[in-house]
Amino acid sequence: MFRLKSTLMALAIVLLACSASFAQTATLKIGYTSAAQILPAMPEFKLKQTELQSYSKVLEDELKKRQEEIQAKMKELEEKGNTMIPVVIQEREKEIRALQQGIYEFQQTAELDLQKKEKELLDPLYDKVQTAIDAVAKEGAYTLIMNGTDGSGGSTILYADPSLDVTDIVLKKMGITPPIKTGGK
Repeated sequence: MFRLKSTLMALAIVLLACSASFAQTATLKIGYTSAAQILPAMPEFKLKQTELQSYSKVLEDELKKRQEEIQAKMKELEEKGNTMIPVVIQEREKEIRALQQGIYEFQQTAELDLQKKEKELLDPLYDKVQTAIDAVAKEGAYTLIMNGTDGSGGSTILYADPSLDVTDIVLKKMGITPPIKTGGK
C-alpha cells in the first residue's frame, strides 16, 4: 500500500513538473468564431434555407389536407348522426380515430424527415465552415478556436476580447466579404 502511494506521489510530481515546463515553453493562442454568424453570410445558405422552407411547406400542406379531411368527416357525422344507425356511427367514429392516429404518426415522421433534410442540406455547409476554420487555425498558429455562440444567441463564452474573434478571417478564407460591424457587442 505504501509503495503504491509512493509511486502515485512520484508520478504526480513528474506530471506537475512536465506541465509546468510545458506551460513555460508553449505559446497558447486562442480565438473564437460562430457558425451562426458565418452560415448566413454564405450565398449557398440562402438557397438551402429556401429549399428547406419549400420542403417544409409540402409537409405542412399534406398535414393541412389530412386535418381538413378529418374535420369534414366529423362535420358530416355531426350533421347526419341523428339519421344514422348506431353501427354506422361507430364505424365512422372508428374511421375518424384512425385518421387522427394517422395524422399523429405523419406529424412524427414529418418532423424526423424535416430534421433529416435539414442535416442533409446544411451538413455540407458546416463542413465547409469547419474546413475554413481548420485552415485559419493552422495558418494563424492557433492552439484553440472556440465556438463563440450556441446558435440561439446565447454565448458559450462569458467574456472574450473582441480581438480574438476570427469570424472575419474565416469568412475571408471562404471568399466571403465580412459584414460591416456596427457598434454594440
